Amino acid sequence: MSAQTEGTPFSTKQRETLFVRLAKRPGGVAAQEVFDEGTKLGDRVTIEAYHNLGRRLVHRGVLTADKSERQTRFETRVNGEGQWLDEEQL
Repeated sequence: MSAQTEGTPFSTKQRETLFVRLAKRPGGVAAQEVFDEGTKLGDRVTIEAYHNLGRRLVHRGVLTADKSERQTRFETRVNGEGQWLDEEQL
């Protein structure tokens, strides 16, 4: 991910890329961790935006959600980046 200009919000695609990259870690990632990393890189959206993005990525089949802990952990699907196409890919 390229460096952002200070205070310039990420595009949705940049947030998705960050989320998926971090979700590939062993044990996955919580939305709070993605928010923290995005904030360090200059994104200015709320934590709720990252929670919503995580849910959307699960619904699209890109990530899986493990809700067994206090915070939902998001992980990449076993078969790769996902099975669903975005609307613009149709």
